[in-house]
Amino acid sequence: MKKTSQVRFGSVRNILFVHYGDQWIRGSEVCLLNLMTSLSNKFNPILWTNNDALHQRTIEENIQSHYEEFSVLFGWLSPKLDFSATWQLVRQACSFIREYDIQLIHVNSAAPNQWVVLAAYLMRIPLTTQLHCHYDLRDRASLLLHLSPHIITVSKAVSHGMIQDGYPSSQLSVIYNGVAHHHHSASNLPLSVKEKLAIPQCDQVLISVGSLIDRKGFDRLIHALHALSKKAGDRPNVHLVIIGDGPCRKPLSSLVRRLKLDNLIHFVGEQTNVQHWLAGGCDAFISGARSEAFGLVLIEAAFAKLPIIAPNVGGIPEVIHDQQSGILYDSSQSEDVIAHAISQVLQNKKYAKMLANNAFERANTHFSLEANTNAIESLYDSILSRRSAVHQSRVTQLSRVISALYRPVRTFLISRFKHLATPKTEVMS
Repeated sequence: MKKTSQVRFGSVRNILFVHYGDQWIRGSEVCLLNLMTSLSNKFNPILWTNNDALHQRTIEENIQSHYEEFSVLFGWLSPKLDFSATWQLVRQACSFIREYDIQLIHVNSAAPNQWVVLAAYLMRIPLTTQLHCHYDLRDRASLLLHLSPHIITVSKAVSHGMIQDGYPSSQLSVIYNGVAHHHHSASNLPLSVKEKLAIPQCDQVLISVGSLIDRKGFDRLIHALHALSKKAGDRPNVHLVIIGDGPCRKPLSSLVRRLKLDNLIHFVGEQTNVQHWLAGGCDAFISGARSEAFGLVLIEAAFAKLPIIAPNVGGIPEVIHDQQSGILYDSSQSEDVIAHAISQVLQNKKYAKMLANNAFERANTHFSLEANTNAIESLYDSILSRRSAVHQSRVTQLSRVISALYRPVRTFLISRFKHLATPKTEVMS
């Protein structure tokens, strides 16, 4: 384990951040890096993760970081029943708490909660678990989310499952993700997307960002552009620039070729300077997501002063207000609905500018990195001020555990046998 910075003791509170994820720096990893690097000097972050890419980036920021393979019981990868490995992770968490005088644990994704929450109970250390996406009932139960004494969700939409299970609302906080607003200096100017991709200046450009997976719905955007191109007439060509990579790259490329859109769809792969692309002279940002917990890239697009077109799903309506700071389309409808939304923005520059300006102001007010960090630090202060409440008797702890484990069981039984409680008159009607 590599140590890169001196852990601080005394009045400074040492926080153990635990993150489980794939080997990339994307949504939840970006949010965690932003948070750890923007914390005030009251708090000292220490990271424990199975994500080597995140581990290396954290070291570059001179933050103490530990890399280790994680095993999740009843998880998504083999082995799924390695109880010994899980117990070793509990012991390792306890070791970190003792070694670094950890005052608070922040679990940045649901999976590590499974063992870290047990260590927190054993060591009587406050803990909060941050959920960046929706988890189904099976995962909520197997990852022991109901044992977490406090949960942060990045949108109200993400919290619905926990609330449905009966998780106490007093122990749940909705704190929206924050984005650092990068002001472009003369030496750090955005690129020109049209020049870089040899797109004629008279043509119009949509831009989208995300992993090339089915959930992100890039196939829908491609079909929408096809529908738009058939009705173009004498209007300028509309191009779509897609930033990102993933397992759907080949089938999406095949779809583009089949629809003969090779000259209008531009796959540019992963980019480290996404903000420069967003600020590179595009006409609008568009999302085709089939589901979305929050939509961090929508905030990045808002800071780039782009009009935004997005589906009315998940946490997106909490970020974008329809017809005020963007256009939200009905995700259940055909691609013609997306094409119509695109036309609304591209054919009315005054309207598009109004949407972009409103989105920028809303992002600056509600979704800045400063607002996010301040909200989370306030929560830390509140949790730490109540730390004495953590020191409970073993009987009280056992009672809380039984109560927490009952919640997902109750939800399952209600959903499984709901029809038995339905009045016969309603069934007959």
